[in-house]
Amino acid sequence: CLHTGYIQATRGLMIASIVLGTFGIVGTLIGMQCSKIGGENYVLKGRIAAIGGVFFILQGKHLRQFLKRNKNHFSVT
Repeated sequence: CLHTGYIQATRGLMIASIVLGTFGIVGTLIGMQCSKIGGENYVLKGRIAAIGGVFFILQGKHLRQFLKRNKNHFSVT
């Protein structure tokens, strides 16, 4: 039987991962040179895209923690 705290921790990691991934998608879409958001300031767009990439890295870190906590449930045979 799983403890309530364990379930809450894994649920929190998964939600944090989803939120970080959403911020990453938004940041990289805004930072693309072909988008009209942000005008013609390509330096700013590059920084926004880089921040989006950081959000993707953080998302991966949270997903890895989630999978470590649940390795018995997501094992590949």
